[in-house]
Amino acid sequence: MPNAFTNPPPQSSHADPHRALHAKLVALLDQQRELFGTLDGLSQRQAQIIADDDPDRLLELLAERQQIIDAIGRVNDGIAPLKDAWRQAGVAVAPALRDDVASRIGLVSALAETIARRDASDQESLRRRRDAVSGELTKMVQQRHAAGAYSSPAPSGPRIQDFKG
Repeated sequence: MPNAFTNPPPQSSHADPHRALHAKLVALLDQQRELFGTLDGLSQRQAQIIADDDPDRLLELLAERQQIIDAIGRVNDGIAPLKDAWRQAGVAVAPALRDDVASRIGLVSALAETIARRDASDQESLRRRRDAVSGELTKMVQQRHAAGAYSSPAPSGPRIQDFKG
């Protein structure tokens, strides 16, 4: 005897054949957006840690970020073939579905751009800090050399000799 579990209901001729593709793509895009949201939060914390000049916390945060970036890469690997199929379907996809996917892609892209701008700013802050530390070290070395020029030279040999043998 047929039942709903063994025999799926017949699809009407009006059903959109792209809905399954849409559902898979939307699920992954939502997962991607969530991961980018987490990355955005870490990016904001990173800017504060750089401002606080706390290298240990920065290294911890960078390790956290790498885990999120790796997860984004795995999601991207899942999205790639679906996006290809979506592009191939093209105008055959219902406009509402196309708009939904485009909107989700736009949200992810906007988050990625925000993070990239903040990261560029953070990179510039780190570069300035590195240059400042380098300048301070150079100045310290120069001061040591200058101070050494005014000190008396170290004795080059024994000052007292015992001639009794």
